[in-house]
Amino acid sequence: MNNLSKILIASVLGAVFYNSAATANIVEIEIYQDGIEYECLQDTQTGKIFNCERD
Repeated sequence: MNNLSKILIASVLGAVFYNSAATANIVEIEIYQDGIEYECLQDTQTGKIFNCERD
């Protein structure tokens, strides 16, 4: 494999990993409703809450 091929592969992989890290804006939050605690995931860009589980 020549150097140009190695550089191109490294560039593509770097872009993929950077893009996935830049778009990973999911945080774990706790919600209390009617005295019950739920652990959920929230997208920090859209505010959408999903995958809630009773704690």
